[in-house]
Formats: sequence, structure tokens, C-alpha cells
Amino acid sequence: MTDTKEFEGKNIDAALEKASSALNMTKDQLRYEVVCTGSSGIFGLVGVKNARIRILNSKKGSGGAGAGGRRDVLDEDRQEILSMLDEAFAEPAPEPESRPRPEAKAAPRGEPRAESKKAPRAKPKSRPRTEKGAPAPAERSRAAGRPPANGAKPPAPEERPETPPAASEELPESPPAPPVEVKEADVVLARDVLSKILDNITDEATVKVAFEPGRVGFSMEGGNSSVLIGKRGKTLKAMQHIVEKVVKKSMGEAVEVQVDVEGYLEKRASSLTTLASRLAEKARQTGKPTTISRMDAYERKIIHDALRTDRSVKTRSVGNGDIRNVVIHPGRRTSRKKTAP
Repeated sequence: MTDTKEFEGKNIDAALEKASSALNMTKDQLRYEVVCTGSSGIFGLVGVKNARIRILNSKKGSGGAGAGGRRDVLDEDRQEILSMLDEAFAEPAPEPESRPRPEAKAAPRGEPRAESKKAPRAKPKSRPRTEKGAPAPAERSRAAGRPPANGAKPPAPEERPETPPAASEELPESPPAPPVEVKEADVVLARDVLSKILDNITDEATVKVAFEPGRVGFSMEGGNSSVLIGKRGKTLKAMQHIVEKVVKKSMGEAVEVQVDVEGYLEKRASSLTTLASRLAEKARQTGKPTTISRMDAYERKIIHDALRTDRSVKTRSVGNGDIRNVVIHPGRRTSRKKTAP
């Protein structure tokens, strides 16, 4: 029989301190679940909530040998995952800072400061005066456009050899960079991190890795797939984010990484394509834009690609950050001219 007591504190650590002193147990011996993580509110004044935990230990104060052993195993696995993540996200050692240059000492008070010698200003060059009776250059250019007086023939223009225009040097287009070669050693750490995460989320789940130049795919099979996917795929996206960071850190270059659970991504892409077609038809019929809210970059790309060839509608992303909305606009309606019978 368990005694479910609840303790509150400014944060979870403070609540654990109260529970530890009240039950005369160490924090490691406590089995608890978090009821409320608490909130600091706005500037610590409005909306402040204390953290609350529920103690699940038995009345005798010990969780039993089996529970304690299981907790020790979980702690070891947690520490191993954290060490792997530290290894993957470790930042390079900072470069030694260069010694600062000694600053110029300020002159003591009382001593007159040396006046900075100002460079003499250059006098503007005087314009060359034209001789009396000789037309100025501007007048010459005006006279050149006037017809000659008394019917005299204009002087023949001076013939100059034409220089052929310089041929523009056409730079050859650089070929696209080849995809990054992926080796098995590059994905070992990411696979191990993902396997450890699965062991702490569900049972009997395995990870398969398939890679090709420029792309790595991780497929998870077995276990509780709904737990691995999460609501709206949040858990799967979180694991995808971690694995992407680990692979990039291991390889030193960015490659396409995909983490899937029993073909979920393919099913999701199919449902999004169907949704895009249905909302595009609605936009055409009503003449008003329709919106699909809260989509990440992967889902937005599926919507844009599904309607790319449809000339009757246009799509665009609206918002800031990783999560944005996709708006489907109806195209311009072309009026058909009636032909005479």
C-alpha cells in the first residue's frame, strides 16, 4: 500500500527538500511524480505557482529492493545518455586570447596637451582661362551641333580605327557539389543515443539505419509506436532534432537526416497531400483563401509540393519561427468571352 502525500515548493528541488525532511529520507530514496512544475509568473508578481510533487513511497519509507534496483538502472542509463549527448554537443576548446596591447598613458593634469597640427587645406585648382576669342569647350560642343553657315560643307569627321568590342569572358558553370559520403562510423554515436532513448521510453524497440550519399535514415520498429510518435508527432520531431545534431557533430557536415516510426512519415505525407487538395478545391469554390495552421518546415514543404503544379491556386507560408501557417490563395479567375453564334 502506498501513501500518496503531496509537497509544494518554489521549484521541484525545494519540494523534494521538504519531502525529504518530512519523511526522513534522502532524495534518492524518494519515488515521486511531478503534479505541477510551477511558474515564476510575470516578473515574479502575477501568476506565481508553486511546484508540487506526489510521493509514491510505501508507508515504511522504502520502495523495496526491486524498485530501488530498477531506479539505479534508470539512473545509470540516464547518465550514459547524458554523457553521450555531452560528447556529441561538446564545444571545441576556445582559442587562447591574444594579449591586450598596453594602453597609452594619459598625460598628467597640469601639463599642456600638445596641439595637433592641422594640415593646411589644399587650395582649389583654378580653372584654366581660355584665350580671348577662343571658344570655351562647352561652346565648342554647342557649335558642333549647329548647321554650318553660308551653305559651307561641314568638315569630314576624323576617321578612327574601330576597336572590336572585348568579348565577354563567359565563366563555365561550376558543377553542383557531390553529395557528402556517409560512412557507418559517422552514424554509430547517433544510433547508440537513439537506442538508449528508446530503452527508457518503451520496451522491445529496435533501430535500423540506412544511409546513402547525402542522406541518413533511422527507422524504429516495435514497442509502443503511439508513445514514440507523440501528439502531432512532437516526440518523433524531438528525437529527429537530437539525432540531426549528433550526426552533424560526428560528420562535421550537414546531411539530410530522417527518423521514422513504422512508416509514419509516409502516412503523414499522404494525409497532408489529401488535405491540401481538399482545401485547394474549397479555395477555388469560395474564392477565399484557406489556412492550415501550425506546420513545421517538413509539413509545409509537402503542402507546397502538392499544389506546385496547380495553376488555379497559390500557396505561401505566413509567420515567424519554425512553426508557421500555410495559406492557400485562389488564383485569378479568367473571364471567358462569349462567341457570337
